[in-house]
Amino acid sequence: MKSVVVGGSGFLGSHVADKLSDTGHEVVIYDLAESPYLRADQILVTGDIMDLEHLCAVIQGADYVYHFAGVADIQQAAEEPLKTIEYNILGTTYVLEACRRARGPWFSECPGDPWPVGTILCYEVWTPLTEIPCVEDISAFMDLKLAALRRHRSQLDGIPYDEAVAGLNRFRGITTGKGRFCECFAVQALETPSCGP
Repeated sequence: MKSVVVGGSGFLGSHVADKLSDTGHEVVIYDLAESPYLRADQILVTGDIMDLEHLCAVIQGADYVYHFAGVADIQQAAEEPLKTIEYNILGTTYVLEACRRARGPWFSECPGDPWPVGTILCYEVWTPLTEIPCVEDISAFMDLKLAALRRHRSQLDGIPYDEAVAGLNRFRGITTGKGRFCECFAVQALETPSCGP
């Protein structure tokens, strides 16, 4: 199976890419930046999510698309709010549009035969979800997640980022009732979602 990880050079995306590779997926990472975590069994395509034509061409033929691209650093978001809005909102729309177009019918931006993308998971970062169609209990992995976050210095400079993440995951656990700590995703389903609350 082919999986495209949009924003796969970053912290979260690279871990998802590695897990997919470990389970036998052909992994294509699409990112603005070179990945310091790139493995020999993964393909890196350098590109911008604002380049719809290029994004369509890369997504073409994928079985799964994971979207992690955008501005995640809260300090950068504060310093560059317009760029943050452009990439986190419009950029996500471009990823969804590329998937919609690639699904068919024929679009000149996406050469090849149409293909189905059933479900796209969008990770909750700084904008809280108002609807929660997909919940994962991450209680067993919370300590590991926080330890990993503490090693990612750009997120921790100046603010207690790990505490904010722990608080959000705990809040989601309480509000969903699905576990002590939970991760939530928005599901952009082009077909029936494969998971639910």
